[in-house]
Amino acid sequence: MLLVLIGHADVVDHYRTLWIYKWVYLFHMPLFFCVSGYLFALTESYSLKVSTFVRKKTFRLLIPLVVITTIGFLLKSQIGIAAERPVSTDFISYLHCFLYPNDNPVAYLWFLTVLFEIQILIFVYYNFLAINVKWLLPIAIVAFYIIPEINFLYVSQAIYYIVFFVCGILFCRYEKEVIDYLHLRSWGMMILLGVLSVSSPYIILPIYFAIIYALIGIFFSISLVLNLQKKNIKIFPKLRKYTYTIFCLSWFSQSFCRTVLMSHFNFSLLALYYCDFLYF
Repeated sequence: MLLVLIGHADVVDHYRTLWIYKWVYLFHMPLFFCVSGYLFALTESYSLKVSTFVRKKTFRLLIPLVVITTIGFLLKSQIGIAAERPVSTDFISYLHCFLYPNDNPVAYLWFLTVLFEIQILIFVYYNFLAINVKWLLPIAIVAFYIIPEINFLYVSQAIYYIVFFVCGILFCRYEKEVIDYLHLRSWGMMILLGVLSVSSPYIILPIYFAIIYALIGIFFSISLVLNLQKKNIKIFPKLRKYTYTIFCLSWFSQSFCRTVLMSHFNFSLLALYYCDFLYF
């Protein structure tokens, strides 16, 4: 949740030039999909009946997407050109929001579409294809590099993030072996991974290294959590069960800050961050 808060605190354009923004964006969504894959395997979601699985994922992912998108669409259609990203007030534009998630009035919700697609694909893979899931990892990596960008239903993003979803599944299967092999419980490894991760924004390498950057950040996060657990340190434990809701609804407070407080009432940047913090 903290990574999401930092990554989406860009109420002003120059925030995106800061190191912390670039660093968080190297791995915070790959980490999210890795955790999603881990939980998918841990809860054995693949063992559910097809109807049960589809119903659960629809209620968990698609209904929030439709409800929040509809509210955002209606609000922006009323605001008109005063909105940061105006929308047309016709059904075709409304349908377009779902078919092209990047054009959704609540653009933050793209991950719901992508996660739904990935989970459906993995479920089919588990239940109807007699192939070990570990082979899906190299297939997804190759597909990411050779398939041209497809914005329809954010297919390109699904191809990219399925890499980390499968990593989460494999980590769940071989958790002890991976932790022991990489010495993730040691403070030394945590510091090394941390240094590599935080210095990544300063290293200019081709886009092909995006997966490596993300994996370094993911392993650093895992190592950090393991070492905090050893010290029995918990960060905002009471908020853990609300993180999904907080992220889905954060758009409303941030849009209010951008379009109303800052644009029309000239609130200071400090006041805007304070308002956003109070919302979270």
